Formats: sequence, C-alpha cells, structure tokens
Amino acid sequence: HGRTGMNVPNEPPVIDTAANPVRRPEIHRTIAQGTAAPVVREGSTRSATLLVVASMVLLWLAFTPVDWGFLAWIALVPISQLLRLRTLPVRCYFVTWCVAFVWALLTLQWMRLGHPAMYLALAALAFYVALYVPAFVGLGRRCVQTGMPLWLAVPVVWTALEYVRSWMITGFAWYFLGHTQYRWSALIQVCDVTGVYGVTFLVALVSGAVTVSIPASWLQRMRLSIDINATHASMNRIQWRPLIIA
Repeated sequence: HGRTGMNVPNEPPVIDTAANPVRRPEIHRTIAQGTAAPVVREGSTRSATLLVVASMVLLWLAFTPVDWGFLAWIALVPISQLLRLRTLPVRCYFVTWCVAFVWALLTLQWMRLGHPAMYLALAALAFYVALYVPAFVGLGRRCVQTGMPLWLAVPVVWTALEYVRSWMITGFAWYFLGHTQYRWSALIQVCDVTGVYGVTFLVALVSGAVTVSIPASWLQRMRLSIDINATHASMNRIQWRPLIIA
C-alpha cells in the first residue's frame, strides 16, 4: 500500500486464547471457584474459651442473685473480641455453646425447685438458650465481614437475637441484657417507645464501643488470629464512631 498511498487501517492482532489463558479472566475465576482453599483454623482454643467464660461470668453476676447490673455494660466485651479475629480456633463454636450451656444452667437453676421433673425441663431450656451465644458470634462475624462496624454489629446482632428468642418456640423473654438495668428508672423510660430492646441495644452498644478500644496486640499475645495491620486499616476507614458520654 506504500505505492498507492492509501491508508489501510491496522487490523487488531489475532490472539490465540487457547495459548494465552491469561487474557481470559473468566477462566481464572472459574478455576478459583472450584479450587477454593479450605478455611484454616488458627489461634488458641483455650484463649477463645477464656474470653467466652469471662463474658458468661459477667452476665451471671449482672443478673440475680448477685444483681450487679453495672457489669452488663461490659459483659459482651470479651466474647465480642471473637468478632475481630481473622479465623476462629478449632471447635470454637462448640466450646462457646458448652460454656453458654453452663451459664444457662446456673442462671435458670431455680426451675428445679418446683418439682423433680423440672430438672429435665431445666436442661432442655438451658440447651436451647445456650444456642444463641454461638449464634451471636457467627452472625456478628458475618456482619463485620460484610462491612458493618464492629461497635455497631455487637448491639444489632445481640438485640436481634433477643427479639427472636422472645417469640421463637412460644418465646422466652427472660434474662435480656436490658433487664439488668431495672433500677435505673431514668434510663428505662425509653421502654415506652422501644420496649426492653432499646435498653439492650444501648447496653450492648457500650460493650461494642469498648471492644474496638482493646488493642489488637493483646489478642496476639493470647495467640489468637488477628491481623493488626488490617485492624488499623479498618479503623482508619471508619470515621464515624459513637461518643460515650458518662
């Protein structure tokens, strides 16, 4: 075409897709979906258990017979640390349920006083109530992984589970987090609008705010799987945080 002076448009090069699979990202996505690496459980199961035990002890102290309601404001801080972990230790959910089952047995032990047959009812109800604790960990982690701030995920998930427990299988609306504040008459006036769930949300919100203030290095010392760099990056992205005014 040099002799004719005509401008012939440059034709695009022919790409052999079979020889250049790099240029076909859909192939890599398909392969990745079929060969996803299994989740590797990391961290100390003992440390995770101690966190759950700490929360259950604080909850037990917050209710009768000890009735130290002020402890409810920080009761969820230890167990909420599990929402920050990259992966949970081995058998973490099962261990969490076991600890919660013991807490439920001790909390509901008054049921046995009515009749010897109530021992079976006590065990059955404790079995059921304890299921909500590992559910909190699992749903809370899912909310955090989808982008919800940790300090907000804690009250949202805990309050939602209390609401579900209030009507599921005829409902068991006892031992809610908000019930621990019955002596604070000024605070519980919000129940006229929100019911006990408003008080529960506020109490759990404080626990959520304290949870994110715990240094990630503390969890690393406990041999739990947490990425400090990722934690700092997440905190930098979240500019709106709750203000706790005493």
